[in-house]
Amino acid sequence: GMQRLASISYICCLHGELESRHLDMISNTSIRHMVISGCDLTRVWPEALAALVNRMVSLSLSTKAGTKLSDPQKIQMFYLMSEKTSLRELELLFIDLSEVSVNIFSIAINSLEKVSLKGNNLTVEHKVQLFQVMARGTKIKELKMMKNDLNSVPYADLAESLNSLEKVEVLHCRLYPPQTEALFEEMSKGTTICDLNLKFNILSSVNPEILSL
Repeated sequence: GMQRLASISYICCLHGELESRHLDMISNTSIRHMVISGCDLTRVWPEALAALVNRMVSLSLSTKAGTKLSDPQKIQMFYLMSEKTSLRELELLFIDLSEVSVNIFSIAINSLEKVSLKGNNLTVEHKVQLFQVMARGTKIKELKMMKNDLNSVPYADLAESLNSLEKVEVLHCRLYPPQTEALFEEMSKGTTICDLNLKFNILSSVNPEILSL
């Protein structure tokens, strides 16, 4: 049966109940791109989930309504990601990351190339350190953040880190005026950003002359 999966590189699991044996089975194939959408993962061993996630090249993950990843699942997944991963693209939709170590989270996320985080209940420490590390040097090229309140992030770190990326989408993140002003000021000096989306943030305080540059 496994030979049938030999040539498949992408798999999408929708609204199912997954167990460790399913993940082990996928790990033994050439599948490297995976979407796990609205699935119940409560019966999956932390080690099995961490191994599968970090074997993928791209992964999008959301859990079934009323279920969630356990703290050991999330901690193991990020620990392995910070140490050794094949992942380049990661999307986490409404996965609560508040119990993941701040250091490990920041290292892991900044080791990826394309990151999408939506509604992750990040603590102030997570957000501050994520952008501190990013400002010092990151592998991230594309960052999408939604429904993660970023107004606690120092504006200089936020501006410097976002300005070094290629694609930036920061939506519903409650950026406050000094942050947006600093970002556009930084961009006016030169930027690598070629695609910028700041919908649902207040931009009224940004100098129109900077926007026209």
